[in-house]
Amino acid sequence: MRVLSLLLLVVAGLGCAYPRRSTSLCPVTTEARPAPADVWRLAFHEVVIPPRQRGDQPWDEDGTPPDVFVRVYRGDALIFESSPVEGLQVSLEATTPNLHFPSNVPSRIELWDQDTVMPTVIGVWRGSGLPSGAMEDGDTRILLDGNASVGFRVLAPEASRGAGITSYEVRRKELRVVEVLEHSPAGRAGLVPGDAIVAIGGESIADLGEARAAGALSRACSEATRLTVKRADGRTEDLVLDRGFVWIAR
Repeated sequence: MRVLSLLLLVVAGLGCAYPRRSTSLCPVTTEARPAPADVWRLAFHEVVIPPRQRGDQPWDEDGTPPDVFVRVYRGDALIFESSPVEGLQVSLEATTPNLHFPSNVPSRIELWDQDTVMPTVIGVWRGSGLPSGAMEDGDTRILLDGNASVGFRVLAPEASRGAGITSYEVRRKELRVVEVLEHSPAGRAGLVPGDAIVAIGGESIADLGEARAAGALSRACSEATRLTVKRADGRTEDLVLDRGFVWIAR
C-alpha cells in the first residue's frame, strides 16, 4: 500500500509539470547594427613564446615545443578555450563566439601549455573589459607576463533574429516566462522570468491555443506585436517587442 501511494504521488507530480518551449532563432547573414557596446568576438591569430620557460627550463622533457592554447576569463568565469597547437610561434586560427566584456568587470587572457601531466600557465594578461587600444576590425597584440605575446583581431558580434525568450511554460491561460536573453527584443522590452504572457496582439492565450500562441510569440518581434503581461506582483502591462536583433553572448 505504501509503495502504491508513493507511485501515485510521483504520477501526480509529473502530471503537474508544464511543457516548456522556446521562441525560434535564425541567423542573420548580413551585417547587423547596432550591436551591444560590450559584446565582441576575438579572432586569435598568432602566439609568440620564449624558447624556454622561466628558470631556463625546457617546455617539454623531450625538448619539443609547448602545445599552446588560450583561455579567456570574465571575472572568475572561463568563457572561452581554444584547441592546443604545438610551437613557439604559431597561428591559432581560433575565433570565439560572442563574448560579453563589460568595461567595469575584470577580465583575463591566459596562455597555457597543454602538458601531458598537468597544463601549465605560460603567461597572463589582466585588465577590465577589452585590452586598451583594442577596437573593431583592428589587430591588437598584448604582452603577457613571462614575455609571451598574443595577437588577435576584434570582430563584430554575430546576430540572430527572434524574440529572445529561451524558455517558457505553456499553461492553459498563459505563457509563463522562464528565461530571457538580455540583448534581445524581449529583454529590451523589459520581459523578465516569472512574467505571465496572457495575450498576444490582443487575443488571449486561452483563445489562441498552444500551437497558435507559440507561433504568434515567435513572430512577435518581426511584426512589432503587443504582448499583455501579468507581472509577479499582479500588475498587468502591455509590452511591444522591437524589431531589433538577438545577440547571444557568453
